[in-house]
Amino acid sequence: MVTNEFERDLNDQSGLKRPGRVDFRVFQNTPDAGDGHPGLQRCFRNYLHEGGMEKDLDMNNKAIKDLASIDGGGDSVVFNDDIHVNSINNNIFYCSSESEINSALTSIGSNGGIIIIEPETINLTATININGGGSYIIMGMGDKSVIDCNGNRSAFSITSATSCVLKNLKVDANDLTSDFTYIININESSNNRITVDNVSIIGDSLHGVGIAILSDNCIVKKCIVTTVADGIYVYGSNNNIISKNICHSIRWEGVIVTNTSTSCVVKGNITYNNSGSGILISESSDCVVKGNISYNNNLHGIILNVADNNTITGNTCNNNDIVSASNNAGIWIVSSDNNTITGNTCNNNNNTGSGTGFGINITDSLCDNNTVVGNTCSGNDTQYNDSGTGTVDDSSKGTTNANLNNFG
Repeated sequence: MVTNEFERDLNDQSGLKRPGRVDFRVFQNTPDAGDGHPGLQRCFRNYLHEGGMEKDLDMNNKAIKDLASIDGGGDSVVFNDDIHVNSINNNIFYCSSESEINSALTSIGSNGGIIIIEPETINLTATININGGGSYIIMGMGDKSVIDCNGNRSAFSITSATSCVLKNLKVDANDLTSDFTYIININESSNNRITVDNVSIIGDSLHGVGIAILSDNCIVKKCIVTTVADGIYVYGSNNNIISKNICHSIRWEGVIVTNTSTSCVVKGNITYNNSGSGILISESSDCVVKGNISYNNNLHGIILNVADNNTITGNTCNNNDIVSASNNAGIWIVSSDNNTITGNTCNNNNNTGSGTGFGINITDSLCDNNTVVGNTCSGNDTQYNDSGTGTVDDSSKGTTNANLNNFG
């Protein structure tokens, strides 16, 4: 039954029995006395004020409109993360241990449900496997909800879900001993949408892959990945979006899209202080790398390696400095064809060793028919080098004055 705390305005946290969070046990079809809509509506709109995570699960207009008619008999509410939660009544679980999380997943099964991880540290003895084919929202309360791998294992493995959102929690991976352990492993068998949102991952500076995506149609956004072997890793999968994440202090690359991945979007991320490159697109095509900031990496800001038909636009790749006999660059292009490099800023990429720091470097004659227009490169050892074939740039007269590169 809906309690009185949901008959008041939930913006008044002082009136809540449990300030800072909302009791999800109000997911019933009893209308609020105040406005005629079920408590579900207010609950999702206001459920968590801790840590500034207000409106954490906004609903679309149709979902809000449909709330008045939910009867728990198989109706579906569609949220903006493409979650479909069927028979939602009574499928809300608070969990403060590994066994409680697994019990909740078993109870939800192939239906829909929400698992709320309490502000506790949960030390795992095995990976949490999400494989029941249902629709899941698994959420914590920010960095106070900690999943500790507690050994060389994945924290979460998502292999069968109609939809899944994993959000608002921290994963401690300090105990990993393998470079290639996937801390969050996404390999959904039917390529259904999996979303990882506002999850922080911290490692031991040497081991583990923060978030590995091996299936299509996934979203990773607003996550922080640090001190692992590789940050966010998209492998052989398509139509994935990597957006507004921070990847720093990583042993190798911050963001990797590789192994014939296609049509992925890497946008608005910040990658810095990584021992390799900030963003690597390798053996992948038709991807968009847009509006990222990649700086202070020990190799390149952005690299295209055997990668065709990609668009690299509006990125800032500055101060990727090394001391090495090898060359480095803000944007580095090797054996890659038909890419568009436009509107990027690549400044102060230098090499104080015997190598050279470039703003933009098209490295070899196996780079065919790339377009380089409207970029700004300044303060690098060498602003721009084109060793490719058929490159369209200022020197090829293939641009208008409005699109000229600024190689100062």
